[in-house]
Amino acid sequence: MNPQNPEGLELLARLLAGNSPGVEIDWQGVLTLARRHAVLPLLYWEITRRQAAGLWDFSVPGELYEKLRRDFLAAAARAMVAERQLAQVLQALAEAGVSTLVVKGAAMGAYYPDPALRSYGDLDVVVPHHQLEQAATALSRIGYRGSDQKQWRLAHHFHLSPLHSEDGRLTVEIHWQLARPNQPWTLPMEELWARAIPWSVAGQPTLRLDAVDTVLYLSLHTLIHHLARLGLRPLCDLRQVIKDWGPLEWQALVRRAVEYRLARAVYLMLRLAEQILQVTVPAQVKEGLGPGLEEPSLTEWIAGFLASDSPSAPHMPASAVQAWAHGAGSKKFRYLWRRLYPPREEMASIYGIPPDSPRIWWAYLQRPFDLLRRYRSALVHMVRKDPKAIAVWKQETWLRKWLGEVA
Repeated sequence: MNPQNPEGLELLARLLAGNSPGVEIDWQGVLTLARRHAVLPLLYWEITRRQAAGLWDFSVPGELYEKLRRDFLAAAARAMVAERQLAQVLQALAEAGVSTLVVKGAAMGAYYPDPALRSYGDLDVVVPHHQLEQAATALSRIGYRGSDQKQWRLAHHFHLSPLHSEDGRLTVEIHWQLARPNQPWTLPMEELWARAIPWSVAGQPTLRLDAVDTVLYLSLHTLIHHLARLGLRPLCDLRQVIKDWGPLEWQALVRRAVEYRLARAVYLMLRLAEQILQVTVPAQVKEGLGPGLEEPSLTEWIAGFLASDSPSAPHMPASAVQAWAHGAGSKKFRYLWRRLYPPREEMASIYGIPPDSPRIWWAYLQRPFDLLRRYRSALVHMVRKDPKAIAVWKQETWLRKWLGEVA
């Protein structure tokens, strides 16, 4: 970061960290970037509280401030609606005798001064594996529907197909695991359930991960599942979770991260939060997660992350990044071919049709065109040898290898 002349992502990060930027601010650009990173409510809260305390001697221009205020109030209203919908889901599951553990967005809100500061667009609930059928049946009674590919999902995935309602409520994802199967790392659900802490949503009892497991899952989800494409919001989440930690929490984090083979992912999340949001991480924690991890290529990757403005960068499919990290050309081709034309059951799950339906052949014919439409912009950037697209491609390929996903 350039402390003398912050701009773009660096400037937004400085404001979110509660630091005066020290330069003239392009507020329109900052607000646009904050919206893209889904941190507008948090930015509004940080600005108003710092100014009220007399810590900042600058202000947002009147018209833009009013727009920012309206955006915050709209976010607060959406948060109230989301909370009611989550409570309804939890109540339906409780009445069916299903145990629940809320994760991701809704659970992250518990670490913020006001849950409205952490927006989310779907509801993620973990249930015990043996209660999956009960959970799906209970939610179908209140209007949620998904595809019928449960068997394929059970064997190859970690959550059921997203459940949708005809009346436009938030999508629900029912998990039984938090990590994909057959990967080098793990998050043992028996241990996560045992350490989960009581919580309630609009008076409806449930559980959420303890703080250390929250950081483990946040690191897994952000870097491994999403290749750091989620921008600043996960780093803001991390800052909220660890802000009051003492030695016991840090020691538990190092111990579990090493045991679950997530040390590199946790290390990188902490380094990003340290450099971008000025979070303080004890030196012994970084050393415990992996001596020698601080290498020039990692420093270059962090600089590239800041330069890429992750949410708006022209990303290629994660499967293509995975293929490119596989080394030999023949392995790349085989991996890409499997992702382009996956097995029948997986194709049925993707398109939400029975695997024995004749329409499965239409799905195979349609798949290349669907992928082309979805990733057309990224392909155009790559064909034109757009330096930004190539830089993002190289960053994500390096990240896959560095995290240890590719042998």
